[in-house]
Amino acid sequence: MQDKLEQHANHLSELVEERTKDLAQAQTRLMQSERLAAIGEMAGMVGHDLRNPFAAIKNAYFLRKKQGTFIGDSGNEMLNSIDRSVEHANSIVVDLLDFSREILLDLEEYSPKSLVNYVLLALHFPGNVEITQKIEGEPTVWVDSN
Repeated sequence: MQDKLEQHANHLSELVEERTKDLAQAQTRLMQSERLAAIGEMAGMVGHDLRNPFAAIKNAYFLRKKQGTFIGDSGNEMLNSIDRSVEHANSIVVDLLDFSREILLDLEEYSPKSLVNYVLLALHFPGNVEITQKIEGEPTVWVDSN
């Protein structure tokens, strides 16, 4: 009886240790998830906050239209450089905003064969290229076709 109680106590101790590890891992995953959510929210705020100054800088084209003949080639080249830099910075902002948006997947069931056919329809091959498919229709998978 004493041995059985001791075995049972050891077993319970192992279970507590295992559950404690599981809880610690779940807490770590939750913290990582919250951190990623905060990063996404911050990326959205930074993106929106940067748009206004970029818009003001981009409006320098009015300067080019009004004063383009007076500032000369080097002045126009500087304005072109500003335009290119603003466009590049704006593409970074767009990427930030895209990153900060919630991704909603529209999952549908497809066969691998239908997915490959879908991709092949979007591609253009030269006339001398022959496509041979050896793809099974099963098993099906759940994917967002976009």
